[in-house]
Amino acid sequence: MATLLPEDRARFHRDRRTNKTGFIGVTWKAREGMFVARIRVPGKKEKVWCGSSKTAKGAAIKYDIKARELFGVDAVVNFPEPALTETRE
Repeated sequence: MATLLPEDRARFHRDRRTNKTGFIGVTWKAREGMFVARIRVPGKKEKVWCGSSKTAKGAAIKYDIKARELFGVDAVVNFPEPALTETRE
């Protein structure tokens, strides 16, 4: 399980403010016509694929599931309640 340093956590929160979808790790891919979720893991060059969805919220849920899988309780997520991520869209 990877660990997040305080500066990494700050970068995730900064990304949420500048992201047009309003969700961490979620972007719109016009060519596919879907929202995609990817997560950056410290120490790796490429982002880890979390999944895609027709809605930004669905992609954000997939991001949260993968973030909790990779970082555990240190994960920076879109929805603080784990129960919200149990139902996928």
